[in-house]
Amino acid sequence: MFDTTLRRKRVIGIFILVILLALFLWFNRIPKLDTVQGDLGGLSGAVADCFQGFCIEPNSDASFLSRW
Repeated sequence: MFDTTLRRKRVIGIFILVILLALFLWFNRIPKLDTVQGDLGGLSGAVADCFQGFCIEPNSDASFLSRW
């Protein structure tokens, strides 16, 4: 597997890339999953959520153009 220096460099580079990608996902993306889950819960809830004058009304029977 490590018979040439080029192959050894590739394996070490891929290993470092995997470590950096895992650290990025662990510290940057995974903590935001709770926020995304809360947003999706607000969209599928039974009551309208309003924030700064913008209201999300779930299961509205009106068309998109009439709501806009």
